[in-house]
Amino acid sequence: AVCWWVGGAALQVGPRAAAAEGDARRGVQRAVILVTSQKTLPVAVTVLGQLATAGVVPGAVGLATVAPVLAHLVQILIDSVLASRWLARDAERRAQAPSGSEGFAA
Repeated sequence: AVCWWVGGAALQVGPRAAAAEGDARRGVQRAVILVTSQKTLPVAVTVLGQLATAGVVPGAVGLATVAPVLAHLVQILIDSVLASRWLARDAERRAQAPSGSEGFAA
């Protein structure tokens, strides 16, 4: 949740930015939000590897890795649902927008 807020604030995701820049900027903003939410698995595996090297989690690294892998798969599903909703909402707004208009409000 914090990653989404930070990513959204840094990229100015919102009605004003979307209306001003159009579809291309919105697509890049959404891609960055989704990609930043996907970084959890490599970080978790790296931390677990370091803990195993330090002897904090001796021998149980494989088992400890199951939770981050499952969480990552759930995150992929959530991101897929979110992307589908964004696409459906964008298609609906395009259908309602007057012809010749560039971009649309979020």
